[in-house]
Amino acid sequence: MFTLDRATRPLKAAAALFCVAALLAAGKAYSRRDGAPVPLPTGKFIAPGQEQTGVGSFPANLALSPDGRWLAVTNTGARQQLSIIDARTGSLVSQIAMGAAKTGKEALYLGLAWAPAADSGGLHTLYASRGTEDRIAIYKVDAAGALTESDHSLHDVPATAAAQPNFLAGLALSSDGARCYVAHNETGVWTRFRGSLGVLDVAGDRVLSVVTTPGFPLAVAAITAGPERDRKIYVTSERDGVVTAIDVSDPAHAHVIRDIKTGDHPMALCLDPSQKRLLVANAGSDTVSVIDTNRDAVVATVSLRPAAVRGLPGLTPTSIAVSRDGAHCWVSLGDWNAVAQVRLAGGYAVEGYLPAGWYPSAVALNSAGDRIFTANAKGVLPRNPNRDPAGPGGQWGNYIENLLEGGVASIPLPGPAELTSLTAQALANNRIDGAAADRDRAEAERALANSGVNHVIYIIKENRTYDEILGDMKEGDGDASKVLFGEEVTPNLHALARRFALLDNFYDCAEVSADGWNWSTSGMTSEYTARNVHFNYSGRGRSYDSEGDNNGDPIDLLGLPDVSTAPGGYIWDRVRAKGLSYRNYGFFVANNDYKDADGRPVVKRNEPLRKALLGHTDSSFLQFVMGYADSEAWIRHNSPWPGQLKAFGAHQAPSRFTEWKQEFDEYVR
Repeated sequence: MFTLDRATRPLKAAAALFCVAALLAAGKAYSRRDGAPVPLPTGKFIAPGQEQTGVGSFPANLALSPDGRWLAVTNTGARQQLSIIDARTGSLVSQIAMGAAKTGKEALYLGLAWAPAADSGGLHTLYASRGTEDRIAIYKVDAAGALTESDHSLHDVPATAAAQPNFLAGLALSSDGARCYVAHNETGVWTRFRGSLGVLDVAGDRVLSVVTTPGFPLAVAAITAGPERDRKIYVTSERDGVVTAIDVSDPAHAHVIRDIKTGDHPMALCLDPSQKRLLVANAGSDTVSVIDTNRDAVVATVSLRPAAVRGLPGLTPTSIAVSRDGAHCWVSLGDWNAVAQVRLAGGYAVEGYLPAGWYPSAVALNSAGDRIFTANAKGVLPRNPNRDPAGPGGQWGNYIENLLEGGVASIPLPGPAELTSLTAQALANNRIDGAAADRDRAEAERALANSGVNHVIYIIKENRTYDEILGDMKEGDGDASKVLFGEEVTPNLHALARRFALLDNFYDCAEVSADGWNWSTSGMTSEYTARNVHFNYSGRGRSYDSEGDNNGDPIDLLGLPDVSTAPGGYIWDRVRAKGLSYRNYGFFVANNDYKDADGRPVVKRNEPLRKALLGHTDSSFLQFVMGYADSEAWIRHNSPWPGQLKAFGAHQAPSRFTEWKQEFDEYVR
């Protein structure tokens, strides 16, 4: 039973294991100062002693200025800041925070693009996508690195006032900086489940054309040299697993050339110096696709997984940087907390891995070609306790989303011998040892072959820490002063803990519900979920897309891919594939009745949103609704509350437990 906190504190684990159902939670701060790898709540490690330049919450992209002097950083987290870092020293030079705007919260997103060159006075121009604001802000960076916002912006608004925001994402500029290409990342019924890309005139601040693309377009790359200069651009579809080549030779009539199938969830693009090859980071399949830009076809696919990992997903490539000679590239691996070094000349192959911070989301190479910068979306701290207000003078407060301080680290590129050592460390940080992994896998399979378990009941709860429930157990390392629901209120949980196991130092992988549900049902989150959860929870307008729908649409039931699904799918997908029986209570079900564009019913409230859950879900078991009771305690103690829903479902059950028990008893019979 996972407890995932939607409230304000990281959870400390508690757990009572019965059969294979477990109660898990999270808790106290922990760090290593003895030079050993630092354990993360994900079960992996990061290298000790790492340093970074703090830049706010969840830095998502990096862009080096044309002269190599400045590194721009944009965030998608709770504390969003546009930052300029000195690429020579790695120090923060200037920063603008995104606060509340008159029309809603100011927002940054993924897109960054520098004008091709500085003006005669050394003044650089930087473009940054502003997400739900549907505009591209233009900034000036002076010779000292000072960042100021221009009065002039580029506006790319939806066609109708009733439409949802375009949600501006990846950016690219033409070779002369006269045109800007921007991906519209939102996709829903109002777009007929397609995405789009805007071609903008920079000087006139006007939309020249809009090109329809596959769903959830994200990254953009423009050909700015050679015979195809300013004639062709590329945009990824993180939902549909394609890169779309677009003809922009006539900006007013831009059109699609073709969709190029890549790996799953292509999210980052990088052209090599010749611009004859386009490299694509496929976050969902742990690969890099190599596209020939003359033929617009994939000519190679590079797997980033070491041999010991085999078919197990979970590296999550998020960004690519290429060397000046085009012989190597470096790929940030979000869920592996590392950077892969890949040979591009003389055959494609991974040469090794460099340890990074927690969830590296972007990578950039300095102009000298001897160092890489990595954006660590979740920083370098192993725990984020919120007992005391965080940040300088406590200004970040106690809220879990504010505690993560992302940063940018500068890493010297290693020689062959050092790369071997760093690779060994990166593998160890991810608990990968080829021979040991094979032994452990074989031993686990033998142990599970005749385990004697016939039925598993997997209960997921949230919003309670270890101390709030089990802090009164003397057997555990708890704090009784924080107990809210002690043994007199939760006797079953206490009995289970004493009878089976008390895990008082098990830590929670996720920060909030939206990513926590996916850790609980998929063993990880998708890159899409990791990037957008924090944006949503900071109130900047992104939809809550991580529990079976996208923008409120029952996407799987409509026959379309769910952009938020993690690479390995869900636990019910694996159970179904094994031909086992399963039953779902309250998970991934609809909040409301839904009809398609033609008025035909698709799903009713409290019915499942996934095809794999159809016929396997008790729609009389009410999903997460605070006004409905979990148990019949309110009946036994005659204590209903105003506005309470006193019965629900086909059996008019007075509580969730009553409905579950009715089905359970029937199964027993």
